[in-house]
Amino acid sequence: MPITIADMIDEDVELEIHCAQCGKVSLRRGRTLLAKFGLTVRIRVLQRRLRCQTCGMMGELRLTLPDNAHSHERLIRGLDLHGRLPERKK
Repeated sequence: MPITIADMIDEDVELEIHCAQCGKVSLRRGRTLLAKFGLTVRIRVLQRRLRCQTCGMMGELRLTLPDNAHSHERLIRGLDLHGRLPERKK
């Protein structure tokens, strides 16, 4: 069954885009893709349309389920462009 942007939003998954040429990794959530592509666009269509922001090459796409245990590490490494650092408890 094809996966759409609506499915990504429902399941709160992230789309990782890995560039084989320059090595850049970027993460996109369904809500950020929604404004540009709409709810019904399939992931395979995105694969043909998304390009690396650094070098312009087509990237490899991976769907990932959120992992709260590693979200802080992703933020520190600069991989989660849409997240926020958690509030520190006092």
